[in-house]
Parts: sequence; C-alpha cells; structure tokens
Amino acid sequence: FDDAVALYQELLAINPDHYHYHRGLQAALCRRADWLALSSVPSATESLSAHEVSTLLAVYEGHASPTYGRLALDLLSGAALEGPLDAYLRRGLVKGIPSLGSDIKALYAVPAKQALLSKLVATYLSEEATTSPSEWVWRLYLAAQHFDRIRDISQALVYIDRCLQHTPTVLEFYQKKAVILKHAGDYNAAATVVDQGRQLDLADRYINNKTTKYLLRANRIAQAEDTIALFTRHEGDPQQNLYDMQCMWYELAAGAAQFRQLHAGPALKKFVAVEKHFNDFLDDQFDFHTYCMRKMTLRAYVQMLRMCDTLLGHPIHVQATHGAISVHIHRYDQQQTTATTAESSSKQSAADKAKAKRAAAKARKAEFQKAEEAKQLQKEHDALEKAAEKATKKNKNQSRPKDTPVDPDPLGEQLLSKSSLDEAWRLVTILQQHAPHDVDTHVAAFDVAFRRQKWLLCLQALLAAHATDGSWHPKTLVRLVRLYTAAAPAAVGVVASFLENGKAVLFQGLNDIAAILKHVAATHTSLEWQVAVAEAESLAHGSFKAGTVALWLQDKGASSLGVYETAVRVVEKYGSQKDQDAFKQTAKTWFPYATLFGNKYDTK
Repeated sequence: FDDAVALYQELLAINPDHYHYHRGLQAALCRRADWLALSSVPSATESLSAHEVSTLLAVYEGHASPTYGRLALDLLSGAALEGPLDAYLRRGLVKGIPSLGSDIKALYAVPAKQALLSKLVATYLSEEATTSPSEWVWRLYLAAQHFDRIRDISQALVYIDRCLQHTPTVLEFYQKKAVILKHAGDYNAAATVVDQGRQLDLADRYINNKTTKYLLRANRIAQAEDTIALFTRHEGDPQQNLYDMQCMWYELAAGAAQFRQLHAGPALKKFVAVEKHFNDFLDDQFDFHTYCMRKMTLRAYVQMLRMCDTLLGHPIHVQATHGAISVHIHRYDQQQTTATTAESSSKQSAADKAKAKRAAAKARKAEFQKAEEAKQLQKEHDALEKAAEKATKKNKNQSRPKDTPVDPDPLGEQLLSKSSLDEAWRLVTILQQHAPHDVDTHVAAFDVAFRRQKWLLCLQALLAAHATDGSWHPKTLVRLVRLYTAAAPAAVGVVASFLENGKAVLFQGLNDIAAILKHVAATHTSLEWQVAVAEAESLAHGSFKAGTVALWLQDKGASSLGVYETAVRVVEKYGSQKDQDAFKQTAKTWFPYATLFGNKYDTK
C-alpha cells in the first residue's frame, strides 16, 4: 500500500484534478483495495471510520489545489466545515462558475451540511449592497440551485427569474429554469423555456439536443423532430440520418414519447432500432478479431471479449429493452380488452349494441386515418428521394450516394404483426442473461409470464428478485400477492407443489398474505411502500381499504413526484371517486406547478 500511495501522489502532482487518482490514493491510504472498484471518490459516498477520516484529512486539508479543497469538504463536519465551505463557495462565486451548485450536490445528503448551506446562501443574499453586479448574478444562480435541491420550487423560480432579469442572455439560466420546471412537474413549460434559450444561439448543438429531449418529454414530438433535424444532414430523411448515426439517446426519448401517446408502432420502432445498434456493435467485433490476430494486440483483444460479454447489459440497451417489453404488454392487454368487449357485446341490449357499433365505426375511421398518414409519409419519403437524386445529378462530384435509403416501414406496422407475448419473452430472456441483478428485469419477467399463465416462471422471477434484493420490494410485493391470490388457488399437481414450496423463501417465515401486508405496513412507512401495500390489499381483497388516502396524505408532499404519479394510478384503478378527489385536491396544493394534478406554470 505504501508504494501505491507514493505512485498515486506522483500522478496527482502531474494532474491534481484527476478524480480516479484520488480514488486510488484514498484506497491506498485507508488500505481498502475494494474501493478501487467504485465509480466515485470514496470520501463522497462511503461511510468512513474516524481513523480513515483523520488519515485522509491529513492529505487534503490545507492543500492549495481547489480539487483537494473540495474533497476535504466531504470529510469535514460541524464547526470545522463552515470556514472551508464558505471560502470554497465565495471563490466559485467570484469566478462565476455555473457548475458550483452541482459541485456541492453530495453535501446535501447530510442534513447538518444542508442546514449549513442554507445558512451560507442566506448570508450571500444579504450582501447585495457590497457585491459587484457580475458576482451578484451568480449568487442568485446559486440560490436558485440551492432551493431547487431542497425542493422549494417556488423560491427556486423566484431566484432564477431574477437571474434572467439581471442578464437575459446567459444560456445556463434558461437551462436551470427548465430543470426546475421539470422537477416541478410541468414538462411542457420546461420545454418552452429551454427552447427560448436555444433561440439565443442557434449554432449550439448541445442546447439543441437538450431542447429536443425536453420537447420529447413534453410529448411535443413533431416539434422535437424539427429541432433535432437542424443538426442532421439536410439531404434525405433526418430520421434516417439519426438512425445511421446511431443516435440512441434520441431514439430512447422518442420511443418513450410515442409510447406515452399510445403510438405502439412508432414507439416499438425506436426501441428496436437501439437493439439493432447493439447487434451491429457485436457484429463489428468480427473485424476487430481479424485485426488482433494479425497484429497480436492480445490485451486489447481480451478487453474486447470481456466487453462483448457485458455489452447487452449496458443501461441504454436495458432501457430500450424494457421500453419494448412495455409496448408489447400494452398491446396484449389492449387485445384482451377488445376480446372481452366483443364477448360481452353478444349479451348486450339493442341500445348497447348500437353504441358498440358506433364505437367500432369510430375505431375503423381512426385506423383508416392512420393508414392514410402512413401513405402520406411514404409519399414524403418518395419526394425526398427524388429531390436527393435530382440534387445528386446536378453535382456529379458529390461523394454521397445517389440513392437515399427509404424506410419501408415508417410507422412500425411490420413490428406489430409479431406475437406480443412471444416477442416480449424473447426480450425478457436477454435481460435475464445480461441484467440479472436488476430487480426490474425480474418484474418484467413476471409480468410477461403472468399473462402467459406460466405460474412456475412467475415463481422463478419472484425468487430471482428476492435473491437480488434480499427482501421484498414495492414492485415485487404487488406481484407476490397477485401470484398467490390469482394463480395459486387454481394450480394443481407439480405446479401447486412448487408454489407451496416457494412460500418458504418468499413469505420470509410469515403465515399468509395478510400477515405479510401487515408486517410491511408496520415496518415501511414511506409513501412508496404505502402505495404498494394499498395496491396489494386491493388485489387480495378486491376493494380499496378505507382510510388509505388519509394515510397517504400524511406524506405532505415529501416524496418525489414519481411516487405520487404511481399513487394516482393506484387510486384511479381501485379507489372510489371520493378517494380520487380527496387525494388529488390535497396533493395539488403541494405541487403547485405539476400537470399531474391539473396545475401548470405560466411561461408568458
């Protein structure tokens, strides 16, 4: 370890800002080789003993490097922290560093440090009379970042608006306001604000991409396509160019936006495009294989082989696979609903049949319009192809090929012709092989297997999730109840025997589902768990338990907006209209800009 310390100190003397070197130095100083596998600096994320803190402080405290000073802030606490933290923040404010608020993000995880930051920000805001205008605007910006971090959205908006009034030409201010509005739950307003910033610098590719992301999150798909097209090749189809460039962040965001609009074909097309890109990556390694065999670069070859083993577990591929599975499950559920409706229509009265007939006619009309849109899109593709070919003829020296690729299936209709559950299960097996430690993998496996009525595969998914998480999870709790209340009573023979044996692990020593729900409700008090318990109880008993909404409202807006979105889904599915109104009207006051509750931010 001593030799490692000397080598890392030598490296840091060359580049004191390299965080990987700091990670290695801290691991060597504390004699913790396991820290080398971390993706962050241990002092920021790990629980350190008093001896380890003192050992690291001896290196970091009082050093002239700003990076050393920043890392010391993670180690200091109490009264010893205030002076160095104040000096570090004032230095950043004088220099006008926009990322200062992001730099100190890790400090907010400690309540005492968060309170100290609130105190220091209040001090900076009280010194306007003695602060230069150039520094004052960055104090306002730090305040906006601070209040956004502690989820005081109204105050954050006040200070970011003051920044824009002070200097309305700084792109960072528009981006930060968009982030605040995103956290507030108004994605449409966030997209509008970031687009205003984009128009200040039309040559900035980064802000153009950021605007596209926000537009897609706001489901403004057509505008997003026009925006991203500004930085694609002008010849041919911009969407084809994005596919050729393997622009996967766009395909993920576009696929999610299309799915939120319930456009199954276009959504599936984007997610499948990502899968194709990763298959291309794997195919490309055959060329690298022959190169390595010729050049004998064996270390690079071994690294490539190891990369191929884990490539399909990359977060981007996993996200796209989950997206495609969600589309397939939604399609199957829609088909089942349609079949159920058709079955019940034979028992309907004449008036009900007439109503169903009108609904069917409306659906046929929508299908016809969809087909017409596909034809129109194909015509546009043909027109673009002809225009590109004409332009090529005018310039014979142009290196671009004459024939512009034309997408034969622009709306993903061919993808929809495949069996939903078969395709979904194919994707699930990929996740089980390459992302086995992700609980969402086993949740997806359960959801598909349950619809296929493969009860042993459902049990396998729950056991794998339990092995991953070590206990219950809000997502697996609901599915555990679904399996043992819906499937287990009808199971016979070997299936029933396996389900019974699975209780030894999944029930964790408790007798039945009621005991599990009672235990979880007593030991987990967060809103996320309360919502999961409520959904599980509704599945088990067939009714929404009285007093559930009152219990949820004790959260008083402390949980994230995503948790509240899940709560709204559950109360809408199982609760009465009275329960829905009581929950939404109260939560509406806690999230004054969230469109989830009918609020919005006025961008005018």
